[in-house]
Amino acid sequence: MALQDHPLAKDWIAQFTDQNKDEDLARTLINSLRLVSHNTFHKELDETIRLAVAALPSPVAFFAARDLSKGESYFPDKKRRPAATGGAREIGSEGILADVATNWARSDGDRYLNHPPVNTLRRRCCRSFVLLDDLSGSGQRIAKFITAMLRTDSILSWWSFGWITFHVVAYAVSEQAEALVRNTLRTRRSNHADTHVRFWYSRRPIAGPLLWDEHLREQLEEFCNRYAKKGKVKWQFRRGFRDSMGTLVFAHGCPNNVPGILWHNSKIIRPLFRNRTVPTALASVFDQTGPILSPSGLLTALESRNLARGAVIDRLTPMGRNMVLVLSALRKKVSKPDRLSMATNLSQRVCDEVVACCLAHGLVDQNRQLTRRGVEELQAVARLGNLPLEPPEFDGSFYFPQKLRAARE
Repeated sequence: MALQDHPLAKDWIAQFTDQNKDEDLARTLINSLRLVSHNTFHKELDETIRLAVAALPSPVAFFAARDLSKGESYFPDKKRRPAATGGAREIGSEGILADVATNWARSDGDRYLNHPPVNTLRRRCCRSFVLLDDLSGSGQRIAKFITAMLRTDSILSWWSFGWITFHVVAYAVSEQAEALVRNTLRTRRSNHADTHVRFWYSRRPIAGPLLWDEHLREQLEEFCNRYAKKGKVKWQFRRGFRDSMGTLVFAHGCPNNVPGILWHNSKIIRPLFRNRTVPTALASVFDQTGPILSPSGLLTALESRNLARGAVIDRLTPMGRNMVLVLSALRKKVSKPDRLSMATNLSQRVCDEVVACCLAHGLVDQNRQLTRRGVEELQAVARLGNLPLEPPEFDGSFYFPQKLRAARE
């Protein structure tokens, strides 16, 4: 079941009736959301962590990124472990991330350290700090988190000497987040922010403006502003934090960069994800991946060839399906890794593997452009688009000849 067809989503859409097009705009906003299930989140985050730590020297320290107040130091002192989830009454994504760090530490306690204190970091000569996050859209949480760690004199000293490297590992990291973190840590006397901060992610988050044409974007932004104002949503969240118009929603919670009318607790506008929580009734919807919306410059999940819903794409193996998606995107000149991931709804790691496979089979060249053979393969798939899902049933009839040819002398 698609999200827009769920009863809770239908009730949410039905409340927008100020103008004739409001329900259609609400439905478009719902259709633009990219839902990430628990299984998908943990699987892709685990694969990203595995890539990040593969070449790092032992030991590796894991920390779950969380919100910290201004001026707060992350390490209470040099002997005690820092609090993985803090002392707040409400525990956000840091709770899930702390569990991830615990599982990695249990898998190999000598190599992976779970929120170690400063004294342990010094004694073990730890040089690699892995900071876990689910989504880094603006980059403010990661920037504040690293800044809070550097308020401890030992950590600041190691950073100044270039002895430690921060590895930010998240399900999704935006380019704006990378720039903000590096700009926050960059100083005139040091370029450590460029060389000792690395980002690892499965995908780039897709902001709404990338999915809609200019006219539709203006309509949706006006729609969000109007109803958010009516519902008394704080101005900084009316179009999502920093006007992001975010579309990524996790099964464990809705980020605040998603438009406020979807999650802000209001008595006038009933939110779908009240207080950024996902209702249990919507859990089954998160296990399904719907088609991707996209502007003219991006792929529309093979809509133009009618392959996404055709029998061929359903009968292909997972690798074959991914190859068709990637080849179709490359033919539309969508070749950059982050754009390719957006267009195909595949992680960047999977996209890289598929491109390497296509390169090995001569379907693309080194510049990620389709070869003649790659074009022919896509054309062949397009011609087979009307195949039945199942072979025709056998009707039980046989052919029996009525007369036999006479034997030759």
